[in-house]
Amino acid sequence: MFQGLLDIAMTTQAVAVEKARDRPVMNGMQASWSIGAFIGAATGTVGVALGTSLMMQLIIIGVPALVVGLWLSTRMLTDIDPSADASDNTAQGLRRRVTPLMLILGGIAFATLLMAGAVADWSSVYLRESLDGGPAAAGLGYTSLALAMVIVRLFGNRLIARFPIEVLLPILTGAAAIIFASSLVIGTVPAAIVGFFMLGLGCGTVVPTVFSAAGRLHGTHPGFAVTVVSGIGWVGIFCGPPLIGLLSHATSLPAALWLIPVLTSLIAVGCRYVTALRRP
Repeated sequence: MFQGLLDIAMTTQAVAVEKARDRPVMNGMQASWSIGAFIGAATGTVGVALGTSLMMQLIIIGVPALVVGLWLSTRMLTDIDPSADASDNTAQGLRRRVTPLMLILGGIAFATLLMAGAVADWSSVYLRESLDGGPAAAGLGYTSLALAMVIVRLFGNRLIARFPIEVLLPILTGAAAIIFASSLVIGTVPAAIVGFFMLGLGCGTVVPTVFSAAGRLHGTHPGFAVTVVSGIGWVGIFCGPPLIGLLSHATSLPAALWLIPVLTSLIAVGCRYVTALRRP
């Protein structure tokens, strides 16, 4: 719950920075999150290999992150839309109600983060038990996903500025769906790691683009819109792991993971036809 609230607050702040600079920066902001996820996953993998206790890992990573995070949180911008005129540049002038576009954007975020949550919680089980990988290999699934997201988000702002979103995102997510489905068919540890990597590469720019679009919805308070959209997305993170668990209990884990390429294909369709994602 605290992680979800913190993510919503940071995303709202990123929208404020993006509006203040008047150019896309959300992918770079999300790249910082992905760098942290990659370092955390890699550190956990090394810690398991070295036999370091979970408590010690949390102390080594958590204490510096908490101190730096608290210091940086004192330098925030307002989330009011700076492009609004004087009469609208108030909390009363900007609407705070859920609209159909918010629900559509939230649905795309829901599907994307459901996929991410499923990978975060089940990739290690899939590599270790379904594919008979070793303890070190088990952590490489999410690590490869996080690394791919770092790469694509570091270049995401340039890609979005250069190519139309309705072309770029469907190509990336569609390719990710095909390659991940192929890795499930092949059923080996190297193929699975490549599949998770391509999944991160294909879907890494979706959530930043959705959050930026939510912050640009006309006449709506950007903080409220981002809160609604990212809140729906975080429901996906909570639903993903238990949904995969239920499906794997009814069938098998490899069969349950086919939900991921199905969702990724739906994300590709949404990115192609939802006009609110396109930058003006």
